[in-house]
Amino acid sequence: MQDVEVLLGVLVDGELIVGTIPTKGEWNGLCERLLGAIPDRKKKKEIKGGKISLTWLRARFKGHLEPGYTDENIRQQARGYILQLIGGILMPDYSGSYVHLCYLTLLDDLLVVQSWGNACLGNLYHYLCHSCRHGSDNVGGPFILLQLWAWERFPYLAPGLLGKRFRPAGSPLGARWHDNFHNLDLAAHVLGVYRHFFDLQKPDEVIWRPYSDELIDSLPHICHVGRAIWMTKVPLLCFPFVQNHMPDRVMRQFGFRQTIPQNCDCTAPPHGKDFKSGAKNYSVKYRAQVNMWNNRFHHVVPHGDVDLLDSVAYPDDDPYVVWYNRITIRYVSRLGAATNITCGLFERLRTMDPLDLDVVRNIGDQGVACLGNLDKWLRKRPPIKPVPEQQNAGNEEEQLHNLVQPQNEPFNTEQGHPDATPGTRTEGNAAGSVHDGSRSLHEGGGTGSCSLLTLLRSAERYPLTPMLEDSTSSMHVIQSPVSQTWFDMADLVGAETTLVHRSEKRKRFDGDDGCPIGGDVTQCGDEVDRVDGNHSVNV
Repeated sequence: MQDVEVLLGVLVDGELIVGTIPTKGEWNGLCERLLGAIPDRKKKKEIKGGKISLTWLRARFKGHLEPGYTDENIRQQARGYILQLIGGILMPDYSGSYVHLCYLTLLDDLLVVQSWGNACLGNLYHYLCHSCRHGSDNVGGPFILLQLWAWERFPYLAPGLLGKRFRPAGSPLGARWHDNFHNLDLAAHVLGVYRHFFDLQKPDEVIWRPYSDELIDSLPHICHVGRAIWMTKVPLLCFPFVQNHMPDRVMRQFGFRQTIPQNCDCTAPPHGKDFKSGAKNYSVKYRAQVNMWNNRFHHVVPHGDVDLLDSVAYPDDDPYVVWYNRITIRYVSRLGAATNITCGLFERLRTMDPLDLDVVRNIGDQGVACLGNLDKWLRKRPPIKPVPEQQNAGNEEEQLHNLVQPQNEPFNTEQGHPDATPGTRTEGNAAGSVHDGSRSLHEGGGTGSCSLLTLLRSAERYPLTPMLEDSTSSMHVIQSPVSQTWFDMADLVGAETTLVHRSEKRKRFDGDDGCPIGGDVTQCGDEVDRVDGNHSVNV
């Protein structure tokens, strides 16, 4: 809630955004009374399924009033503009072009203070919950809030500001990002780069407390008027959407030491409900959640100890860090996981005092397994084209011999052929056979042999390249025990590689609400295993 008020300037304290969803027979009367205009129901693009087109709203509610206007005309224009803000910024759905008429029912009396910030945050949580599931191809919600939140916390991810524009007086903190950007270090619009960045990100590269007391006091009053309930542990409601506000899991944001929070169940009903639940009075259906919100000042999380490590990472043996590493999914891609774990192993060897041979041997085994992942990623090649049938039949025996046992060539500086590495896999028509010399490289018509270290040295800007530049010895890489089936996929480059659990059955999503046919989408709780298909992954 603090992020919503500070970044967007949207109130979080007030009446909940719940009520009765209008039925089909009430649409026309509601629009005529509160908007002064009725969308044409014969034109499906203007109104559909209880949702009104944002295009229709923009065309009719521009803030222009005819001569002889009344106070009611002003209120109608205000309602039309507020609906555009709701459907386009604060609570957009999957389509991004419609807004539900249920929000119009709450705009009858514009003097009532509503908790639009509560609904905005709950809306974002709802769509993130549904859209992050495997098989979902649409996403909704106020992503402007998510983007500003990320830029304020991850300085290595945020773009640089050129300072050509300045935050206007009286605007929320998020307005400072309305500027020209420059970004020299991070490739934009490349998903793999962002995944790799997050896998390698260190705890001390995060701004744990982005809003200091001095910064908050310098903002307009609307950006901190709800400070008293920023740390309240209550439900977030937005008509059928119900999510949990869990400030006890982000205590460092408020300047307090983070401890192990209480266990929570994110899958318990009414979580996961959407507009397919029907035209109901949700203020009655969710009476328990509404009562809890009405007593929100009694559910404020205790402050706890002051965080003395305000801007640094907790040590690895901290109880919270141990718990978090046990229950969370630490990596997005296997490449990032292997790289990060390998760097951690080298750091353990560097700081080990005194040396323990058993520990060193265990670290070596883990490091070899991680390098096996990198080796598979670097050496993956598309299948070799088969030999044309029109070639000379007299040379078939010699051709077959060359495919199965390619010739090993010594290193030649002029030709650029690297040394051979023992124990590598032959990648050719005889894929899968292992020999003791080299593997063939069909690049530009040349044939040679290549080692893992040479490939690592040749990868530009790869995290391990500086560590391997001075190394001259070959490295024997054993088969990695981590999910070998993943590396046998033909299209490795285009595959989505995550350590997130993926269900065997893919649910078909229907409609704009994102709910799969046959039931609600559930989330994993705290006590989850890191699973990839049928293979448990222990990183």
